[in-house]
Amino acid sequence: MPEEGKEDPLYEPKRWLIGSGILLFGFFVSAGIAYSLKSLVGVGIMGIGIFLTVLIGSDMFSGTTRLDTGEVRKAIAISFVSVYFAMMGISCTGNQDNVLFKNLLENFWGIIAVIIGFYFGGRSAEIIADKFKESPEESNPPQSNHEPPNPAPLAVQEDSEPF
Repeated sequence: MPEEGKEDPLYEPKRWLIGSGILLFGFFVSAGIAYSLKSLVGVGIMGIGIFLTVLIGSDMFSGTTRLDTGEVRKAIAISFVSVYFAMMGISCTGNQDNVLFKNLLENFWGIIAVIIGFYFGGRSAEIIADKFKESPEESNPPQSNHEPPNPAPLAVQEDSEPF
């Protein structure tokens, strides 16, 4: 019996197996729905399904009972990238007669760029913020009390003639 506050070491491989199973099951079921419908509705269902299964699966991998911002960030990024590739696949089949689909396909790359930028940029900002929290002395150099000397004003020669 594990001590209170500690996990059972036998649960660790089971958690990885269950998390991997959830991720694979959710991905294949969601992709199967998108493939069978071959429409934007199927792609939307696939995105939601992948988002939920990545959230659940990554929560199983983390070993905690609460969702972390990193887990949510991963789920959003993976689901949007999956939807993007599904939309690219639909565009190759010739089912892009819909005006809405054409507009989505033309502008979705911008959404993907923003999500990927926030995914990597947000994590970098967190790392930098953590470093500043750890050592505030290094981030704010000490201020000296003395002021630099002011240069003397330029002297005007009164005996000189103008041009």
